[in-house]
Amino acid sequence: MTTVIGENKIICAGFYSDRKDTRYKGVVHFSINPDDLSIQSSKYSPFSDQFIIDKYGKDKDKDLRNIVFRNSHIDADNNLILAGEEHFVRFVNGGQMGNSYINYFFMDIIAVKLDPDGDLIWSRNINKGQTALVLDPAASYSSTYKDGKLLFFINGNDKVKKMSKDRIGFPDARNKNMNMFAIEIDKNGDFNYQIIVPEDDADVAFGVSEGIFLNNGEQIIFQGRLKRKKQIAKLTLK
Repeated sequence: MTTVIGENKIICAGFYSDRKDTRYKGVVHFSINPDDLSIQSSKYSPFSDQFIIDKYGKDKDKDLRNIVFRNSHIDADNNLILAGEEHFVRFVNGGQMGNSYINYFFMDIIAVKLDPDGDLIWSRNINKGQTALVLDPAASYSSTYKDGKLLFFINGNDKVKKMSKDRIGFPDARNKNMNMFAIEIDKNGDFNYQIIVPEDDADVAFGVSEGIFLNNGEQIIFQGRLKRKKQIAKLTLK
């Protein structure tokens, strides 16, 4: 769960599981009185059908887990927008003759929107697969909220998967094939995306997970590095 300061209340929101089950089944919202920390209301909303289709392509038992919250936003109508990512680490034992190592996984992006009462407006999943042997700033994402739109900045292969039923997927990319994308989710939960820094225009992979927002979020700066090469990209949001 994550905690957000709302208008005259504290909001605790996140994902819930059934008893004795570690798989996330939906979104939970608690409204808490800031004076005595009493729970004023609570809502449990199962993931939307569109979210399940986004993630799996069809209705199936939900096995989502390992979500890490990255961002939360409250819009002008006091709706709560949450953004998270499936992130986990696996230790690989090389055995007696091999070297052990750690794999870092930065997988699907999860976004949800809740109204002021905690009811689910929409939930969406952006299919993504990124792995690294170190905590690479070029993996994962940065996000911001502007003019009713949730924006994500990620690196990916230019061959975006346009899947059935309004689903999109961004394959893993390496330093030699790394385009920076902007993905937009509008107020209705619909997707748009475009390449904003093509790989041909950059000598490096930009650290999208370490974006620096300036001027109340109107501008964002990303730093990139590949061996001795360094570059900076400055974006202005319109």
